[in-house]
Amino acid sequence: PAEALAAEPTLNVVTNRKVLTMPEFGARGGVIVVQRPRVSDPNRMLEFVARCQQRGVVVVIEYDDDPSLVARVIPRADVPSIYDHNMSLAHAIQTSTPVLAAQFGRVNPEVAVFANVAEDLPPLRTHQPGALRVMFAALHRTRTAETAALFGPAIAALPELEFDVVFDRAFFDALPTTRKRFQKLLPYRDYLDLMGQADIALMPLEGRPEELGKSDVKWVEAASRSAISIASPPVYAATIRDGENGFIARSDADWAPLLIRLGRDPDLRSQVAATAWAEVRDGRMMAGQVATRRDWYRGLLARRDQLFQDALRRSPALADKLASI
Repeated sequence: PAEALAAEPTLNVVTNRKVLTMPEFGARGGVIVVQRPRVSDPNRMLEFVARCQQRGVVVVIEYDDDPSLVARVIPRADVPSIYDHNMSLAHAIQTSTPVLAAQFGRVNPEVAVFANVAEDLPPLRTHQPGALRVMFAALHRTRTAETAALFGPAIAALPELEFDVVFDRAFFDALPTTRKRFQKLLPYRDYLDLMGQADIALMPLEGRPEELGKSDVKWVEAASRSAISIASPPVYAATIRDGENGFIARSDADWAPLLIRLGRDPDLRSQVAATAWAEVRDGRMMAGQVATRRDWYRGLLARRDQLFQDALRRSPALADKLASI
């Protein structure tokens, strides 16, 4: 998104990575988007927002996961409360799904939803008979070893089947085949390049409450690279029309038969890939979202005084900190 916004001629976009700093905005102020901040010291975020507000800078926190999911990776009991604290301090929040917007809106009503989209769209691929590449890429999922074991019948039925697994070692180790390759965490463009070599992308989710705020971004990524999605119903059933722009595995017993069916029918793969690719082209591209984001940021700046007052009402500590500096 930052790269796309930087191409908008009426905006001046500066990007910093891995640091919580405020660029020099000048007397007019501006908007700073803090993406997925992991700031566990409440005083640090308090100080940052106060200094931004003092200089006329609107602070937006961007977050697209349920903090309870983050707590799986950062095993601290106070993780959800830390994010509540930081989001209540911010002047606005942006996220990727209505479910998360409703959740975050309980601590800060100034929330915008920008659906996850594709940045670019390579030419549509036609699927051919022969070697079938299947990709599974996921961070910190549960039950992935059990899911991998379900593909035994497909591996037996399709001797040309190959797997590319990114990050999830448990899934990789449990796959009952030697025709598999493992990749550690990849840079995003390398991940998309690998997706562009896959015929099928697997998207299992258990459907835990904390997963229901996730977006369908993996379907968008797969569709943009002409790969066929096989996904669980949670999250993906709202996007995938089974058999038209992807496939839904409604039970554990569905994964292997769907893979076998698609492996034996390259024409079906080409047809479904074309439908999904066209849907991304027509409605899920970043180019179609830049103006909406731009106008929202401009609107925040225009309402800056009101947003500042709202933040002070939510946090007396912010008012005290602002007075002290």
